[in-house]
Amino acid sequence: MVAVIIRREGGQFLAPYCSDTVAILQATDSRAHALDDGYAVFTGDCSRSGPAVAWKTSHNLQIDFQIAWSADGETDTFSLKNQDRSASVKVSFSGREP
Repeated sequence: MVAVIIRREGGQFLAPYCSDTVAILQATDSRAHALDDGYAVFTGDCSRSGPAVAWKTSHNLQIDFQIAWSADGETDTFSLKNQDRSASVKVSFSGREP
């Protein structure tokens, strides 16, 4: 299994956006599958450091990420899945403030 981190940015000055995604692929999968939302186990607004991934075992992935607060008190939005597409990898998460 392989964990792939993808950062998507765009929108320029008027409507900028940025999101980070962590996808879990089989070693034989095309890396292009990482762009398919079905492989994503983490998606969230960008933080300065981005998500950090660490394999605890061959079937257990840890994802650490920052939770940022905006000036109006809103937090970032995240999508978290506790297992991969094949249901063979368990995913755990740890959110922290910057």
